[in-house]
Amino acid sequence: MQLFTLLTTCGFILVIALNVGIYFLIIKRAIRKYVIPDLTRNALDYISYKALGIFQSGDFEGKEKRTFSPIVSKNGSPAADVYFYIFYKSGIEQKRVTVKVETLFFVIRKVKYSKEL
Repeated sequence: MQLFTLLTTCGFILVIALNVGIYFLIIKRAIRKYVIPDLTRNALDYISYKALGIFQSGDFEGKEKRTFSPIVSKNGSPAADVYFYIFYKSGIEQKRVTVKVETLFFVIRKVKYSKEL
């Protein structure tokens, strides 16, 4: 019985660690492939990012605000939204925007910003 409890606990910890790793991998990929090119296109400089908690949606409100929930797409694949802040420079002024990354089974489908860059 103790072995089963130990294996269950280790499995639970492994699942949580894997989810956190995937969360940050999605953020890094979204920054590299979408956010930095968008900032460069608008003559802005990327500074850093800050991940939001699983139940936070930053500056998104109303219909656009969808925090952690067991959402499944039409074809049965898991869908989730990831939110994080991006800090960037416009001239000498530092600004912040919330980024919403819509994913479908760990593939980035769409990247949205809470306000115009």
